[in-house]
Amino acid sequence: MLPRDGLIALLDVPSTAKLHVPIPVRLTVRNQHPSRSANVTATLDLDPSDAFIVAGLRNGRLPILLPGSEERLLWNMIPVECGHVKLPRIKVMDVRHAAPPSQGAGVPSTEVDVEGEVIKVVDVRANWRTGSAQNAGENSVAIAQQDGVSTILVLP
Repeated sequence: MLPRDGLIALLDVPSTAKLHVPIPVRLTVRNQHPSRSANVTATLDLDPSDAFIVAGLRNGRLPILLPGSEERLLWNMIPVECGHVKLPRIKVMDVRHAAPPSQGAGVPSTEVDVEGEVIKVVDVRANWRTGSAQNAGENSVAIAQQDGVSTILVLP
């Protein structure tokens, strides 16, 4: 169930991919709060053991999200292993109340390593499959998700 107020990040990933063929991965950050704007950062944690080559923003700030607005990020990921592989971890934070780190004489830092409120990243495939399985009354295989990490089936 998606929260009605506040910030939510929706991850849209295909269920399957073909080896060495780029796939689009979209992240939509929505500010559903009726009166508060949000200052959001996004970080893609790419581990050397990950099964993808990634083109797109690794870490950065999104434009200020006004109430009722949304911002989208797009990555192109190229799978380099077959089977059920983990997607790189995507961390989204609201740093509205956090004080930015400084570099000495009052110069603000350009790095995104600030603390803030973690925004839940929801894989939209899991909500769709869970909802259709409950509506149809049948058993279906849920999207594999461990500790907020989604997987995708990569075919040869």
